[in-house]
Amino acid sequence: MDEELLREIGLTDGEIRAYLALLKLGKTTTGPLMKNSNISSSKIYLILERLIEKGLVTYNIENDVRQYENTSPEMILTYLNEKQKKIDDQKEKSILLINSFKKIQPKEQEDTAKVYKGIKGIKLVHDKILEDLKSGDEYLVICAPSEAGEKLRAYWKDHNERRIKKRIKMRIIVDYGHPQIPDFKKYKYTQVKVLKQDVKTPAWIFVYHDVVVMATVTDSTILFQIKNKSIAESYREFFKIMWKEASNV
Repeated sequence: MDEELLREIGLTDGEIRAYLALLKLGKTTTGPLMKNSNISSSKIYLILERLIEKGLVTYNIENDVRQYENTSPEMILTYLNEKQKKIDDQKEKSILLINSFKKIQPKEQEDTAKVYKGIKGIKLVHDKILEDLKSGDEYLVICAPSEAGEKLRAYWKDHNERRIKKRIKMRIIVDYGHPQIPDFKKYKYTQVKVLKQDVKTPAWIFVYHDVVVMATVTDSTILFQIKNKSIAESYREFFKIMWKEASNV
């Protein structure tokens, strides 16, 4: 357990062995440390230097010989705080970098067609919805099949939580007996209706702004995305008809 946690916070296997060996030995020279940690003489000094840089090990010199020992165990928290500060700084710099990249990119064409594949494709498309829409906007989902709910249940929960946080509305028509109906009924900014019991849909369609996406998760997961104002309006009219025919839950 100790080793796994130290590995999770960023220590290498060699650093972990040296750190734990020093805990047992206390102040010591490299000889006993190498024997106890099973680290070769060609690597021990490099590993100790890295632990010193992390603030987890220190040394003093006695009779011209370095004596190594662990710093206070609380220094692990200090090390983690410093790592977090670096991550926060990198995030801020990354935001500036992303904005500069967006300025360089050519503007997206008014009408486009794209293909996405796999579970990753589903997530990319749905993350883009949340990126494009703002508070008060709405997207429509036609015939969400049960298969999509089962395979991506954890992702849909996260997606809807982020959607609700942004106050994006959703109207959705699902298969009869869809496993996520109870969840949809609890979500804010969400209206849900159900198809007739004898109607099953292996694919689904969703519409937002001028974008229409048709997707399936049966034999292979594939999504066709079309950006076209006229096509999007046609599917909105189609949704209105189905919405009237579908049942409340």
